Amino acid sequence: MKEPLFDPRLFSGKAPLFPLPGVVLYPQMLLPLHVFEPRYRRMLEVALAGERLIGVVQIKETPEETPEEAPPQQPEIFSTLCLAAILHVERLPEGESNLWLLGVSRARIVRELELAEPFRAAELELAPDENPLDEASRHALESRLVASCQMALADQPDADDILKRILSSTAELSGLCNAIAACLPMEASLRQAILETTDVRLRAYRVLEWLRRQLGAKGAEPLPWSAN
Repeated sequence: MKEPLFDPRLFSGKAPLFPLPGVVLYPQMLLPLHVFEPRYRRMLEVALAGERLIGVVQIKETPEETPEEAPPQQPEIFSTLCLAAILHVERLPEGESNLWLLGVSRARIVRELELAEPFRAAELELAPDENPLDEASRHALESRLVASCQMALADQPDADDILKRILSSTAELSGLCNAIAACLPMEASLRQAILETTDVRLRAYRVLEWLRRQLGAKGAEPLPWSAN
């Protein structure tokens, strides 16, 4: 039997961090990356020699202007991230690599670690989904999400391909919310908020509310919860 990419029972609780601007990865979703900076090339080698895990974390937006005399600082990052497993590495000339990651778990940073390495790393705690729904409620929300997604994509020339990608990525509510957030053009701040929402029902409502806004509230049902 093939071993799973990630077993939370065996996770050491520590992982290197890959801070990225405007990028939010979700569990069960794929992320291709091009690794070229020396520090991240080193990070990749360390990860491959260990648990083959990397924490993909979004960089917080900061004011563009900073005092010239201010010392360079590491960018501020969000505390909730997606732990990702390394699926495949394509080696390129000059030490660069193309990398394919698969999100395996939501996690929160407990503290950053001090390493004698050029990259950042952190102690993490896994943050699994909460508030599982009964089957009827889950199916009802899944149906509303799919129907709203189809309506939102109605005018897109590649609507069928996008919908197939969303539906093929998962067969359950939590993953469906993640797939919609990953595949449709949400703002990075909302994508981060969805990642941070461990309650599956509330995550579905957040996604439904965004889809309703895209539809201009045309034919939308009132939602029992608001993200505002």
